[in-house]
Amino acid sequence: MNKMTYLSKMMCVVAILMAGNLWTNAQDAVQDSMSDDFMYLALDHYESDFVAAEELNYYRNFMTLANIDDANALTIERVASGEDSFTLYRYDAYRPETLTVVAFLRLFVNDNHVMYVIEYDDANQMYHPADNITVPTQGYLADNNGIIDMSGIMFVDRFTADVSMNAHPDRYGYVLRSMDDVKSSNVIEVPVMKAAADIEGFFTEQEVIEDTDATLLTSVKNANVKMAAQPMPSIYYYTLERGNNTVPNQVISRLQRMTDGTYMEVCDYSPDYGYVYEPGIIFRPDNEVVIGEYGDYMSYLATVWTLGFDRMDYESNYVHNSYGSPILKTGVAKFDMNVFGDVDTGARWFDEDGNICIVFNPVIDVEAEMPNYASVEYEPYMYRVWVSCNGIRNYKEDPNGYPVNDVDAPRDNFQLLAEVYDNNTSIMLGSEEGQELAFGATANSCNDHISFLVRLYYKKVTEDDGPMYYVVEKKGDWDVFYTPADNGDVNGDGAIDIMDVTILIDYLLGSYVNIDLTLADMNGDHVVDLSDLTSLIDSILMGN
Repeated sequence: MNKMTYLSKMMCVVAILMAGNLWTNAQDAVQDSMSDDFMYLALDHYESDFVAAEELNYYRNFMTLANIDDANALTIERVASGEDSFTLYRYDAYRPETLTVVAFLRLFVNDNHVMYVIEYDDANQMYHPADNITVPTQGYLADNNGIIDMSGIMFVDRFTADVSMNAHPDRYGYVLRSMDDVKSSNVIEVPVMKAAADIEGFFTEQEVIEDTDATLLTSVKNANVKMAAQPMPSIYYYTLERGNNTVPNQVISRLQRMTDGTYMEVCDYSPDYGYVYEPGIIFRPDNEVVIGEYGDYMSYLATVWTLGFDRMDYESNYVHNSYGSPILKTGVAKFDMNVFGDVDTGARWFDEDGNICIVFNPVIDVEAEMPNYASVEYEPYMYRVWVSCNGIRNYKEDPNGYPVNDVDAPRDNFQLLAEVYDNNTSIMLGSEEGQELAFGATANSCNDHISFLVRLYYKKVTEDDGPMYYVVEKKGDWDVFYTPADNGDVNGDGAIDIMDVTILIDYLLGSYVNIDLTLADMNGDHVVDLSDLTSLIDSILMGN
């Protein structure tokens, strides 16, 4: 994805809708057909704390009331005549038709004084674990010649937003309505700052395709992290945190807003702390890796912090609000492999050293499991299989179709057998007959060592940026057995009979035949001659 496309995407994610038709339409929808000669609802201040372990933003929005003017002011007489019950609602700017009850306000006239009682709807309130704020929920209101002073009332709405998918609103709205829904206050808005980050994976598709010698590091590595910063005056700085198998808890970048409105990376967390794209994208190369078992992961978290005037702190008057983005995780997949198969005793040949060679037909059953994180989706991309065997040999067919030693074939003890592009997590590499993974080796390899290396290449699936690739591997030994034929079974068909005599005679007369010279050497003198033919005939006649 090119730079401009990426910036456009990220800014759309982070953008805070300060004004526009969406919010105007929301206000209209809430206040439609209601009288506006009602009380004035005002935002006093708002607070937000992000709790990374829960991926929740905890909000506390403080609101006050006031009369619009003396002509439309709420009076003791109006309260006494029944205008005494009101409901405070919160709603999502994107769904103004869905109102959530925050609190009920009730007014009572007692001895010509007005008492208020606020009852919060606990089902729609969520308190911060460290919340120690006390806001009165009842009391008496002063009045001036019967006009009630509403400034003694303060609402506080405490609730949370799940940020794990970054689908929470960019802003919330509030409105106060009379109990009969005839009158409505003005609509107020509370913005929410939204941050976003994006991970680019360890390997490219080209690197995966070229990994035919299994040299790529089997790990999860997040080489590049990009974080968007909306250049708004109320945003003070961004932080990028990293965690290795934990909730991100190590700050690796801090993007500070400068006095000229630009952002600059100001941390000293590492020599390669990154750099800033204009108008506000930080690019953070990261060399941390995860090498481990299924479930191990690397995590990243972008958090935005706003200036202190957005929040009231009665001691320092300078405490930042924090807003979190989804925690990005990219983790280790796992797979189990089961090796079985057989050998093809019908295709035998000799190498240049006189060793019997046979065809091995392995089958490898693989069951994979992708990492499971809410914000990331993975799928298999490709499987590769290598064989490790000290006696690897290959054959070619002679003009008569018999297998003969291929001295020009590679004799490495580590060879790539197959690569299969498949996005299934359950796959059988090699058929039941084993033709897909078949390879040649000396017969005594059965008593030596045959093992397989299987690599699973999987990718992080994204809509726009293209897949990012990771590698895990597993090794497995193969205990395969080969029972050699008896001396004299020179054609290897399992029986010693006249057919073996015929083939041995043809060989001694100079014909090119498919013969097992080891089994034809009846007397073990390492020479196949007439004495061996005589011994073979005697063996058949004696019934051995």
